[in-house]
Amino acid sequence: YFINDTVGIALGVGDYSGGDWGHYYGALCTTIDGGKTWNNDSHRLDIPCNVTSLTFPTSTIGFAASGSIYKIELIIHHEIN
Repeated sequence: YFINDTVGIALGVGDYSGGDWGHYYGALCTTIDGGKTWNNDSHRLDIPCNVTSLTFPTSTIGFAASGSIYKIELIIHHEIN
């Protein structure tokens, strides 16, 4: 999901918890250069990996749907134009 021409967010599969009955965490990846490079700082989110919908009504508050609704709050360390 792109907030503007350069800032984008993607949700996907993150780390595995381990063990026979473990689970995969969700991961949040961000880009600030239009998708040329991606940063994966958040790879242990307590959000399912099978997100079916993602929206950001503001540049820092978003919602993901995957059977339940999850609120995502981003901490931006640079100004979004």
